[in-house]
Amino acid sequence: EIRPSTPVLPAAAKGNVVEIPAVANGTVYYKVLANKDEDPGDPSTDTWTAYPDGGISLTKGHTYICAAAYANGQWSDVTEAVEYVYTLPVVDVSVNVHTGFATLSYTGTLPEDANPVILYTLGSGEPDTKYEEGKPVDLSGNAANGYSIQAKLLAWGGGSDYTEYVAGTSVRSEVRVGSWVGPAEVRRVCLWSY
Repeated sequence: EIRPSTPVLPAAAKGNVVEIPAVANGTVYYKVLANKDEDPGDPSTDTWTAYPDGGISLTKGHTYICAAAYANGQWSDVTEAVEYVYTLPVVDVSVNVHTGFATLSYTGTLPEDANPVILYTLGSGEPDTKYEEGKPVDLSGNAANGYSIQAKLLAWGGGSDYTEYVAGTSVRSEVRVGSWVGPAEVRRVCLWSY
C-alpha cells in the first residue's frame, strides 16, 4: 500500500486561521506543540486531532503546529512544526482637533486570555505607557515632539499589568501614529472661519 502524501503547512495563517490543504484520499491530523523544537511524537500511537472544516483557529500569541496524513492504514511523514503568530488589530488613534486630546481604541475581539493593553508614547520612541480606557491623552503639552502620539496593542503580555513583552508568548500590533496641529493652528483656523 502507498503511504499518503505529507501535508503542506502554510507559511502563515489567514485571518488567524491556519488552513491546511487536503491530502488526496487521506485525512489530515495535526498537533499543537509547546515550542518549535518539541518532539511531536508518533501519530499512530499519540493523540492527534483531525483537521476541522474551516481550519484551525489561533487562540494564543504564538502557536506551533505540525501535521500528518492518514490513509489506508498508513501514516505520512510528520511535517516540521511551523510557528503561527496571532495578528492583532491596530490601534485607532483619534485626536480631537479643538482640544488636542487623543483617544485610543481597537476594533475586534481577542481570545479571553489575551489580556490586551494599549501602550503609547508621546513623540518618538517605543510605546511603553499603558493607556487607561476613558482617559484621553492630552497632547497640548507635547510641542517639542510635534504634538504626536504613537500607539500599539500588546497581547499575552507579562507582568502584573500585562505590559511587559514576553518573547515567544506576547504579540504586538503595528504602531499607529496620530498628531495634533497645535493650539496656534487651532486658533488660526477658528479665527479665519468667523
